[in-house]
Amino acid sequence: MLQRTNLIFRSRTLVLLCIIFWVAVARPQGRYETELSKAEQAYSEGLFDQVIDLVKSCLSKGDLTTAEQAWAYKLLGQVYVSKNEPQPAKICVQKLLEVAPDYEPDRDQDLQMWIELVEAAKQERERQIQQPQPPTPADDKPVDRAVATKKGGGKKWLWIGGGGAVVAGTAAYLIFKGEDTRKRLPDPPGLPPRP
Repeated sequence: MLQRTNLIFRSRTLVLLCIIFWVAVARPQGRYETELSKAEQAYSEGLFDQVIDLVKSCLSKGDLTTAEQAWAYKLLGQVYVSKNEPQPAKICVQKLLEVAPDYEPDRDQDLQMWIELVEAAKQERERQIQQPQPPTPADDKPVDRAVATKKGGGKKWLWIGGGGAVVAGTAAYLIFKGEDTRKRLPDPPGLPPRP
């Protein structure tokens, strides 16, 4: 019975450690959610210059999550659409589709010009993908864009992997350390005396 209680306790501890690990390390950290929320509020109030300042400030930091980058480019692009500046809006759409290629505009809430820009950019991307790419010379090494554009991108996975190893090691220790099962059980009590 004692061993079963220990096993239940250790299992619960493992689950708790996994949850703590997920919350602390594996979940994307949204450092700029507050600033982008302020920018979205300013957009809804029509304060377009304030939105541009807030979003460009966030983008200049360079360590936004993918979701934050997509949110930032969408806000910035919609501001340019609202200000009737199609060229910067088109650039924002292109950058948005680079970080979130599956992005779909909200046809019920987004401006019609924004929806058209997104559709046109997607069609242009499809045409570029379908065109044959010229072969690269043998001495030119292709550049991995993910590595070239993201500084320290591997560090995140190092922390996640290290954290996972710590959790797994701790769990294995807690579950399998147990008591020494080679100990000899005590002798049973003797028979009662005969009357």
